Amino acid sequence: MIKGVYIHIPFCHQICHYCDFNKVFFKNQPVDEYIETLGLEMKMFTGKYRDQLHIETIFLGGGTPTALSAGQLQRLFELIKQHIPQQHVKEFTSEANPDELTYEKLKVMKENGINRLSLGVQSFDEDILKRLGRTHSNEHVYKTIQMAKDIGFSNISIDLMYGLPGQSMDQWKESLEKALELHLPHYSAYSLIVEPKTVFYNLMTKGKLILPGEDLEADMYDVLMNEMDSEGLKQYEISNFARSGTHSLHNNLYWNNESYAGFGAGAHGYADGVRYSNIGPIKKYMETVASGE
Repeated sequence: MIKGVYIHIPFCHQICHYCDFNKVFFKNQPVDEYIETLGLEMKMFTGKYRDQLHIETIFLGGGTPTALSAGQLQRLFELIKQHIPQQHVKEFTSEANPDELTYEKLKVMKENGINRLSLGVQSFDEDILKRLGRTHSNEHVYKTIQMAKDIGFSNISIDLMYGLPGQSMDQWKESLEKALELHLPHYSAYSLIVEPKTVFYNLMTKGKLILPGEDLEADMYDVLMNEMDSEGLKQYEISNFARSGTHSLHNNLYWNNESYAGFGAGAHGYADGVRYSNIGPIKKYMETVASGE
């Protein structure tokens, strides 16, 4: 049975210096057309696999789903409801940037079934945030989390990064301390990997990117594991830590080799024992964008 759905929103208002994911700048992109094309792809897939659908998790990833306006998010959810059976859904996650989530967007998300938020915080050191190309501040993080709680979200996760340019152990410990003071149910923490075709890669090839050494990065990971454990957050993947009962069900689906559908420009799925990507209308859309037609 196909138990999960991943939906890729490839638009960003700002491209981070470390990011090599499938994404484009939001400005001047046919965003509304992309959303409608997602609907066509979902319709095509569910028509083919309808008898195999038992969807328990849905995940909106990016890019940045919250780059969309409240109206665009509403239209996306309408299409998801139209084509994806949700009677068995236990977890509906959306990635989000702290400085893009408005009260209106959060209300739309809550009213349409989102019950888990994953916020891209990365660091609580604002100088490091600027080096990463991030546009939010700590104030955005605190305000957004409180606003989400006020609306009714309780399952909130934040992403952190370590092994960053110019990052010291003290800076990493301070970010961890501020993150854990939020007493959230779930945290993800990733070491920086410098990928080709990123700003950081270009700087590295020119000798202008100063990174912590492997030993310091390993020590940062040890600190991460120890601090999470001391706060009652149990490690259930290499980079993920959760309180009891708040593991990401969607992540577990991947680890357990369950079948899932993938929709969108940077998505892939796994059905009938076969991995596929960019099927149908969405592939045509991306080819059209690439050709400039």
